[in-house]
Amino acid sequence: MALWDRRSPASKPEHYDRSQDEAWKFDRDPGHEPSGAWAPGDLERACGHFDQYWNLRQLAGEILAWNAVSGVYKVELRSLAGAPRKRFSKAQKAAFLAGQDVERILLCPSGELVVGALKDLGRETAKTILRVPPGDYRVGLDVDKGQVSRHQALKSLADYPADDGPDFVLHLQGK
Repeated sequence: MALWDRRSPASKPEHYDRSQDEAWKFDRDPGHEPSGAWAPGDLERACGHFDQYWNLRQLAGEILAWNAVSGVYKVELRSLAGAPRKRFSKAQKAAFLAGQDVERILLCPSGELVVGALKDLGRETAKTILRVPPGDYRVGLDVDKGQVSRHQALKSLADYPADDGPDFVLHLQGK
């Protein structure tokens, strides 16, 4: 899943396909497996390359992404006042891909924020869910692991219990 601004450089459909292609660009050990066969660890390496592609986009402030297995989830966005400056916890900063305890910044040229699957980047079906003044925002993410585990097997929004959630809470504060 990810959070991005509708006019972000990352908000283009081809980015998802490119990230998939980049994920599998690594040398396989030809002596370990027959030509074309997967070797133990190949999927893990590909996932690492996939994450790295998105980490570079995150470092540029184009997008913020986090891991969520298949399922149906509720995401809440909270726009925080500029003062006092919120101190995001280590867990709130590390919840994004790469898991590093670094401040996360999202550049918002339009202020039209979208939350969705990475494959939804740049698609008209990806709906703006929050409008904020254009600018740069510090972002933290809370993950409710109990909620996430209850909802990862769901197939449709109709299956999501009305009193449950949110699974993820994104906190945005102007920089």
